[in-house]
Amino acid sequence: MIYITAYPLTQRINPMRKRVLTTTTVAAAVLVTLSALCLVGCGDRGNGQTFKTIEIAGKTWMAENLNIKTGNSWCYDDADSNCVKYGRLYDWETATAACPTGWRLPTNQEWEDLIATAGGKLTAGKKLKSTSGWNYYLDLLSGNGTDDFGFSALPGGGRSAYGHFESAGDLGYWWTATENETDEAYYRSMHHYYDNDSVHVFAAEKEVGFSVRCLRGDSGGNLSDLDSAKRMMDDDEERKKEGERIEKLSDYFIDFRDDRKYRTVTIGGETWMAENLNYETCCGSWCYDDSASNCDKYGRLYDWTAAMYYYACPPGWRLPTRQEWAELVGVNGKMGTRKAGVALKAKYGWDKIFCGAPYNRCEDSNGVDSRRNDGGGTDKYGFSALPGGFRHPNDGRFKGLIFTKEDPGKFAGIGNSVTWWTDTEYDSGNAHIMSLYNFDDRALDGINNKSSGYSVRCLLDEEMDEETYRLLRWQRWGKR
Repeated sequence: MIYITAYPLTQRINPMRKRVLTTTTVAAAVLVTLSALCLVGCGDRGNGQTFKTIEIAGKTWMAENLNIKTGNSWCYDDADSNCVKYGRLYDWETATAACPTGWRLPTNQEWEDLIATAGGKLTAGKKLKSTSGWNYYLDLLSGNGTDDFGFSALPGGGRSAYGHFESAGDLGYWWTATENETDEAYYRSMHHYYDNDSVHVFAAEKEVGFSVRCLRGDSGGNLSDLDSAKRMMDDDEERKKEGERIEKLSDYFIDFRDDRKYRTVTIGGETWMAENLNYETCCGSWCYDDSASNCDKYGRLYDWTAAMYYYACPPGWRLPTRQEWAELVGVNGKMGTRKAGVALKAKYGWDKIFCGAPYNRCEDSNGVDSRRNDGGGTDKYGFSALPGGFRHPNDGRFKGLIFTKEDPGKFAGIGNSVTWWTDTEYDSGNAHIMSLYNFDDRALDGINNKSSGYSVRCLLDEEMDEETYRLLRWQRWGKR
C-alpha cells in the first residue's frame, strides 16, 4: 500500500541533471507500509510501522531515521519520546541488520553519491537538513536547513561507547555499511554550528550508537550471504596468519612429569612459557569452576604456596621474581607498563568491552580510554596472555558479602582478566602479582593474599634433559 503526500508544487534544481524538476517528480514523500512490503519473507520485522521515503538521483531513501527496536539500540536518554522524534540509535553490528526486508544500510560511497547530488560536502548539509528541529549556534546562527530534497535530516545525537547520550538537537550521526578496520566503521555527520552547511565523514568504534537511514536495495535487512561468508573467510584467514606469525616466534619443551607440551618465547633475553602452567600439584591448585576444559584452555590456578614451594614449575624452570616481571613489561622501552598489556595479550580470546557496566569500563584506572574495545592485544612477542580469571579464597575477608560459611572459594574474571604470581613476598600473608585486564592497556603490579588462586608463567632457569630431570626427581621424591 503506497500513499502519495502532495507537497506545495515548487521548483527545485537537481544539480546532477542540471535541469529544473518539480517537487512531485523529485521530492514527493512516499509513505510505505512496511508490513505490506514484508510479503517476501521478512516475518514481523518493521512491526507495521510506516516511514516516509524519498527518491533522490534514482535511489530511494527513508526520509526519516529508523525506529525499529532490535539488538543493541536505544532511545536518546532512554526516553521513548526521543525515539518518536529522532528514531533509535544503533551500534554498528545492529545497524547492519536493522533495516526492513527490501532495505539496507547504505555504504559510504552511497552517502557520497547522495552528498554529490545535494551539491557536495560543503553545502549538502544545508540542503539535506530539516527546516526545523536544529538548535541555534550561540543563539545567533540557526542550525536548520532548507530540506531541498525532502531528506529531513534531524539532530538525533549519539550514544558513546560508555553509555552516555550527547548532542541531540546539535548533531546528527548516521552509520554507513562500510568498515574502516576491524573495530571501526564510517559514519556521516551534520551539525548546527559555524560550518553547518557541511556533511562530514569520520570513523568510529562500532559500539557507538548512531542513527540509521535505510536505502532500498536487494539485500534486505541483513548482510548478504556472500558478505557474511566473506567476513568469515577473512576472519579465518586473519587467524591463520596470526597463528603462523606466533609459530615463528615460538619454541617448545615437554614437561616430563606429565608429558605436557608447552610453547615458549624469548623476550628481552629471557625464555618464558608462552602459555599458563597446567600441572596439578598435590594441593592448592584448581581448574576455573572446577572444569577440566578451563584448565586445558587457561591453565590451572594456584595459591602462592603451591606455585612457590610445591614444585609447580617443571625442573629447570621457576616462578619469576617481581623484578623479572617488571623487566618483561618494560621491554616496550618508553612505553613501559602503559602499553605492555596490549603487547602481551593474545589477539583473540578476550571478552569485548561493554562500556559503562560496573567493573567493565572503556577506561583504564587513570581514566584514560584504552581504545581497544575488543579487549585483546597485539601479542607483539607471542606471549599470548589469555584471561583465565582467578579464585577468591574464603579467608574471612568477604564473609557475608560473596561467601557463605561453607564456601571453599569463588571463581571470577574469566574472559576479562588474568593475574600471575611472582615469587616475591610482600609480607607473611601477601605476595606481589602482575595483572592484565580487557579494559586496560597496561600491565599492573599489585599485592594480594597468598591463598588466592592465580595463574603461573614459568621462567627458564637452566636447560634440562630428560635423564637429568629423572635424576633430580629421584633425589626429590625417591622415584624416577
